[in-house]
Amino acid sequence: MSLERTKVRLGEDDLKKRHIVMLLCCLFLLGIGKTVYAASSIEISTTKQLEDKVVVAWNPIKDAVKYHVWLSVGDENNYKKKATVLVEDNASEIISETEASTPIIETNEVAEVSMTQVISNISKEKTYYVKVQAVDINGTVLTQDTTSFYNGNIVSTTKQKYSYSDMQKDIKQLQQKYSDYVHVEVIGTTADKRKIYDVILGNPNAKKCIVVQASIHAREYMTSQLVMEQMEYYLDNYNKKYKKKTYKDIFDKVCVHVVAMSNPDGVTISQKGIGGIKSASLRKKLKKMHGAKYTTVWKANARGVDLNNQFNNNFKYIKKYKKGAYAGYGGKKPVSEAESKALVKLVNDVKPKAVVNYHAMGNVIYCNYGASKKMQAKVYKLSGEIRDLTGYHYMGLDTAPGFANWLVCKKGIPSCTVEIGKHTAPVPISQFETVWKQNKDVMAASARLYY
Repeated sequence: MSLERTKVRLGEDDLKKRHIVMLLCCLFLLGIGKTVYAASSIEISTTKQLEDKVVVAWNPIKDAVKYHVWLSVGDENNYKKKATVLVEDNASEIISETEASTPIIETNEVAEVSMTQVISNISKEKTYYVKVQAVDINGTVLTQDTTSFYNGNIVSTTKQKYSYSDMQKDIKQLQQKYSDYVHVEVIGTTADKRKIYDVILGNPNAKKCIVVQASIHAREYMTSQLVMEQMEYYLDNYNKKYKKKTYKDIFDKVCVHVVAMSNPDGVTISQKGIGGIKSASLRKKLKKMHGAKYTTVWKANARGVDLNNQFNNNFKYIKKYKKGAYAGYGGKKPVSEAESKALVKLVNDVKPKAVVNYHAMGNVIYCNYGASKKMQAKVYKLSGEIRDLTGYHYMGLDTAPGFANWLVCKKGIPSCTVEIGKHTAPVPISQFETVWKQNKDVMAASARLYY
């Protein structure tokens, strides 16, 4: 290479370096005056209390000497400082609504693994946004986190078609509003990519638990509405008593795993028709199934399998429905579907003391499965408690391959099937008020049996 070409090459390299330096300087100048937050690890949460209070909790941050707690009502861009929580003496300066110059100093209890602050004067039917900032000794904000909660009735009890998306939204809002008492797990995913949720009410580490599941049959979606409303009612009244025990006491010792919609694909078909299914290949197969036109009274999942006929107790393969059916077809073999697999795995993992299955219709209870005398006595203890509350009548011997039958006869777990509504399914929303009065305390009463 000639000397001339070498000089040109060196000149180009110098120019590139000069451009890089200038770019870095520009970026530095643009960053001046802007706060750069560390990755958020505060994990702020809220738990609504009775009356007008909410407890804000967050994880402590290394090097933080205090935390600023901010609140905004209805608008996440209009925060006002409500308290400064001091780490050193666990005290908090409470900022009054009028920003008084002399703050009130209150002792603020700090849990072993979290910081907490009680905020009062929370109004009903409003959305609140909460922000917590961790501040070091120099006044620098180390990190911050935000959350929100709606302080009003969440679950609709007037909507005829309580949908999968309604349930998803309500679960999220209950979790945001009552984070100490509501924990959510995804236990499966359906053929049409909908999630199957396990909502844990109470203490997730309780030594005992029961399971309540609903809408295993698609057209029976009012049962999802019912169990969601039951959970909200208990959470809203967590410190009130049921038979001399508060709901908090009951669910602290015996938590409830609530699978509010065991068959979300099927519910979608019953409410929206085959067009409600997202997968083109599933829609094509659904149109060829037995009873494809009966979408309103659909019982099966999106693969045409009746999930309550999926369990390994007197299982029967109905060959003529091998392409699927709107009801009655239990599949080619037991527990072949994502939904039934999720329920079986949940039972095997949490080992519940009992399982309550909500179905519709008839205002009756199925509880005679032909099991041993000793096992049936345990079943009647559970179903008797529910009968006393609801006034529903017992039905005769049931030897179907149902979920409850499998639980009792194969797993030795007390279980019963509670059928809500009078004569038709889907149950008309006009019947919900009566259904609610009959079933309001079923979940709590069932858990209290094993307290």
